Amino acid sequence: MQVFKLCLCKIARNPLFFIVYVVGLSFMGLAMAAGLTLSQSMEDFERQSTQFAVIDRDDSELSRGVVAYLETQGLRQPVEDSGTGLQDAVAKGGVEYILIIPEGYGRAFAEAVEAGVAPESLESVYSFDAATGVLVDQRVNNYINIVFDLATAESAAGSAGEAEAIGSHAGAVAGGGTAAGLDVGESAGESERLRAGADDASVESAGSWELLASEALEMADAKVQASYMDAAAHSDGAQFLFYLEWSMYGLFAGVVASVCGLNGSLSQTDLRRRNVVAPLTQTSYNVQVALACLVIGLVAWAWDFGVGCVVFRESASALSAPALMGLANALFAFMLLALSVGFLLSKVRCGIAAANAAGNIGGLVLSFMGGVWVPLSVMSAEMVAIAHFLPGYWYTVACEKAAAIPAGLSAQELLVQLGPVAWSLGVLLLFALAFFLVALVVGKARTRD
Repeated sequence: MQVFKLCLCKIARNPLFFIVYVVGLSFMGLAMAAGLTLSQSMEDFERQSTQFAVIDRDDSELSRGVVAYLETQGLRQPVEDSGTGLQDAVAKGGVEYILIIPEGYGRAFAEAVEAGVAPESLESVYSFDAATGVLVDQRVNNYINIVFDLATAESAAGSAGEAEAIGSHAGAVAGGGTAAGLDVGESAGESERLRAGADDASVESAGSWELLASEALEMADAKVQASYMDAAAHSDGAQFLFYLEWSMYGLFAGVVASVCGLNGSLSQTDLRRRNVVAPLTQTSYNVQVALACLVIGLVAWAWDFGVGCVVFRESASALSAPALMGLANALFAFMLLALSVGFLLSKVRCGIAAANAAGNIGGLVLSFMGGVWVPLSVMSAEMVAIAHFLPGYWYTVACEKAAAIPAGLSAQELLVQLGPVAWSLGVLLLFALAFFLVALVVGKARTRD
């Protein structure tokens, strides 16, 4: 095992890449994970109250309904109905949102419902230095659209009732109305009375704006009702999980650079000539070098996982034992991938500078596509599809699936939970095996040359 010992000595004498990437970036990951604030509870949340004003020049049931809805969104402030008063109210920060309802808006709204066209938008003024006014304006438009939809539905129902009544009367006349003693004039008069009654019913139904406004208020409030999730119940192990996902970058860059540095030092001309004439088979030499590279990976894996367990012991202790084992296996599988990539780069005789760049760029790309820098949920479908072809995605999936395994499961339930984790680990190992086989082929070709 002389070659193995020599490799360990070289690793101990040149620990720069290991210290910079594995150790240094792990401390950066610790700082970022420690900055996560996931313990805010539902009681800490307080809905923001908007300071608004309404200039109601219409004073209709519809406008009063709009005002009632706005009062559920904040506190109404009195504002003078003049150009100067409106400008001063917004410029001085007295209100964040002003809604102006013109005279005749309710009548125009009813005509728009009858015509089946969209109503005119209300004029609004809001502060330029905050987005609160924009949000309130969107909510008001949403409320008005709900009222319009309800009124349109009521109007359509009234029209259908009118047509049914007139059709029934016409059928009665055609089927024997004359025989019953009704002449044509009486039949026409009856039809007109039915149509007028249906029109009155339709107008009364569509014109009951107070009822429609009340229904729209309930629907709009249901649409904007926030559903709160207790973050403390979902933050168990979140810091430890984030740290392990962040470690993807440092682990990959450190292992790749260290392995390439070791193999580069062994590829010097004098050492290669000595190995050729030495009574040592090529297989034994490669095995001892591979074991030395494995030591690099094992130390990096133990460092990242151990430091995370020590620093975030409360977060790690909140996870179940199967979850911790799954996370450790996921990190180990990713370490094997980094070893395979470093082994491949060393076989193509990649220089130290090129290996350093490859480790950096590769680690950044894998961590980004794995959702460390930007969550996968906010990425486009095309980016997520591309991420499926990279090992960083499967490492993140394996970590998240493993962290979600609860405690106290039966053997059968545990197998079901471990299924997705095993699948992701299998994909990671296939990536590692593919790079390793390519490295063997390249190394054999280099030996022949």
